[in-house]
Amino acid sequence: MAGGVGSILSSHQICVTSQNDDPRALSILRAAPDLGITSLRHISISDLVFFRGEINQATQSIIEDLLVDPLLQHADWNSASPTADFIVETSLHSGVTDSTTNELERLAKRMHLPITGVASGKRYTISGNLAQTQLQQLISQLLANPIIERWSINAPITPTFIDADATTNTHVEYVQITANRLRSGMGYAGAATLPELHQRARFMRVTTAGREESHPHDVTITHEAPNYHSS
Repeated sequence: MAGGVGSILSSHQICVTSQNDDPRALSILRAAPDLGITSLRHISISDLVFFRGEINQATQSIIEDLLVDPLLQHADWNSASPTADFIVETSLHSGVTDSTTNELERLAKRMHLPITGVASGKRYTISGNLAQTQLQQLISQLLANPIIERWSINAPITPTFIDADATTNTHVEYVQITANRLRSGMGYAGAATLPELHQRARFMRVTTAGREESHPHDVTITHEAPNYHSS
């Protein structure tokens, strides 16, 4: 399972892939025809985690114990991309909070591992005779969220490492929150696209009492959530 090139590289990448059919890939294959993409034959998904630091094989083994289920997954270190019609790699924009990598950084410090930064991403291995417009549509609507993610096609993506002491840029987080609320509203309206949301959405007047009843009430709030206010 473990491979790699020792501590020669300053940035290392582990690629974790399911040994069985990945339900995420099956979901994409089912959704692609709804976008008019009928030539997508196969897609596989691997999770990428990038580590900055001088990482030897002992550290790699510790990381694998944290990230990989050997019964269900296999992992490769610093491996080249497989051969396919298209390879798409995604990663978060700078400033977007990633709770998984934040937790890995905390664990690395606690375990005194030589890791100074962690970033995450995904690799999509795609087979199919797709035009460039279809590929871009597939990426922007099914593979990645353009608001919080960036991608590369047939080229390794460059991870963005955030220093632990750097000030967090909350603007991207609030954009993500707004996007999540919009997606939730689209789900309530049964709309798959923004134009469809415009057609289906209906504004309904509610009373003040109804608004109050729809929020938590008659409780004492000791700490207000930073991204939600009932008033």
